[in-house]
Parts: sequence; structure tokens; C-alpha cells
Amino acid sequence: MGEMGRRVFLSYVRQDAELANVIADRLGRAGFDAWSDRRVQVGELWEDAFEDAVRNADIYIILASPEALESNASFFEIGIALGRVAMEKHVRVVPVLVRGVKWMELPKVLRRYAGIDGSGMSPAELADEIGAALAAVAA
Repeated sequence: MGEMGRRVFLSYVRQDAELANVIADRLGRAGFDAWSDRRVQVGELWEDAFEDAVRNADIYIILASPEALESNASFFEIGIALGRVAMEKHVRVVPVLVRGVKWMELPKVLRRYAGIDGSGMSPAELADEIGAALAAVAA
């Protein structure tokens, strides 16, 4: 496999913002460039920042919560991630089950990818698990 980049896009809904922030912080300390919308600066064009991040990520972490599985915005982001994987083999999609979601509840296209089951993990434990998994494949 070719070298995996370290630009990470976190796909999440508002209800999972705290968890996404913990994951972004942990990945940042591990040397990944983890983008979440909290990085958009005052006065910056939000759409431009979002489009650059979502179109240039090497790794897409999909926080699959009940609300995310009902969100059009989440499915838009998943679609971009899957399109990137189809065109660029180094790109990774990592579904992460949170807040009670089961593997069989994921859309079939996401169940094809090895992911992480965050059931019963604290935000810090899950962030560490994600960081360790990404570090292992990025090494």
C-alpha cells in the first residue's frame, strides 16, 4: 500500500461535537491534521474551508450516531469520501459506531470498511482507540 497521508476529516453531527473535539485534539497530538468545523476562523468563508477539508482529506472518520444516520449532510460527506476512495486508493474511510449504533444499522456501503465500535467507551478512550488505529496504518 502507498503511504497514507495524515489529513483527517471528521464527519459528525452537532450532537457529537464534544466527541469530535476530543478526537480532533487526540489526533492532533499524534501528528494528524484533523479538521472539524471548529477550525473555521471568524470572517473566514465557511463553505470554502469545508470544501477544501472534505475534498483533500486522506482519512475520513465517520462518527455514526443515530442522528448522523438520519442526516443529509452526513450522507453528503460520506458520498464525497466514497468517491475519493474510488479515485484514490490511499484514501481511507473509517466508520466509528457511537451512542448505540450497531454495524447492521450502517448503510451497506459503509459496512464494507473495517471500523471501530465505540460502544461503552468514554470519549477519551474512543479517541485513543482511533488514534492508535490510524497511527498503526500510517506508520
